[in-house]
Amino acid sequence: MKKALIFDTYDDYNIRIQYIKSALERNGYETMIYFADFDHVKKQYYTKKREDVHYIHVSEYQKNLSYARIASHMKFAKACVEEAEKHADVSLIYVMVPPNSMVKQFALYKRKHENVKVWFDVLDMWPESLPVSDKIKKLGSCIFNQWAKLRNRYLNDCDLVSFECNLFRDTLKQYVDAKKQITIYLSQDNHMIDTYDSLKEQINFLYCGSINHIIDIDKIVSILKDTMLLKKVHLDIIGDGENKDAFLQQLDIHHIPYTYHGLVYDEEKKRNIYRHCHFGFNIMKDSVYVGLTMKSLDYLSYGLPMINNIKGDSLSLVEKEKIGLNVNDALIQNITSLSEEEYFMMKENVKKTFLAYFDRHCIDQQLDQSIKELED
Repeated sequence: MKKALIFDTYDDYNIRIQYIKSALERNGYETMIYFADFDHVKKQYYTKKREDVHYIHVSEYQKNLSYARIASHMKFAKACVEEAEKHADVSLIYVMVPPNSMVKQFALYKRKHENVKVWFDVLDMWPESLPVSDKIKKLGSCIFNQWAKLRNRYLNDCDLVSFECNLFRDTLKQYVDAKKQITIYLSQDNHMIDTYDSLKEQINFLYCGSINHIIDIDKIVSILKDTMLLKKVHLDIIGDGENKDAFLQQLDIHHIPYTYHGLVYDEEKKRNIYRHCHFGFNIMKDSVYVGLTMKSLDYLSYGLPMINNIKGDSLSLVEKEKIGLNVNDALIQNITSLSEEEYFMMKENVKKTFLAYFDRHCIDQQLDQSIKELED
């Protein structure tokens, strides 16, 4: 049996790795998965580990922007290559990016092992997506440029580069041979809800996801305030994060009706919340460099149109496929003047778009095709 190794600094099992693993196994590969043993979100070592994953020990850190974090990632990248060297019979290696050090280390590995297929999968952009001001980026431009070069200089030393979105692909395509590039969106289970409440009297909004420092609370509150001048509104909130209290405080100050549900893991409870909502907020600060968000996939999987300010793929899909409304000067008028018939068509468009771009069947086809092309 052919052997494949999967290396990922983070635990991206649910959003990517499980699909990669299944595709490799469908195509006849014995597959081994390696994660770091440190939870980069909670900043602590994992106490509960996945049974089908091998964990590589890394050094801990507490600050996202720190030398300790860079050192931890570099240690992981080197340890991953050391592990790969132990498998003389490996045929294919899948590498999640970032961190950028993974690209350099496995590019050097590939130069020594030309017969092994190496696949880079770019799910984020460092330092481009760091939520820091332009002033800080300018002051640290020398460091940031060197950081990006760890990825850019070595990205073409592989057999395939997949991108989470076209925004990332367009940014990095100059560094990779065109024949090696493919965009493979993240996938989500289908939770489609076809029914919805009337929006004649009240418009129900939803925010689902992490309430952190990169969501634009002021913009969300402003949209709700302006909409309230013309129609009743209500906001449901699913999630938690360091900015939760600040978010709820702003809603209270402006007397915006809301229900805070906290973290919701029960699928039936989540469906009951989604069932009554008309739009999901896909709103982040302008400095955030992403083309798609996990919350947008969540909204689409339930058939919920979006209020969107994310550029790149999200802006294009909302505009082209008519699956919501992009933030612009006419947004409030567009929200409040929407007829039942227009909203029904928008819901239908969401369903078609999800099935065409993000459904498991669609992603599996892309993965199978990519693996076959790697083997040719």
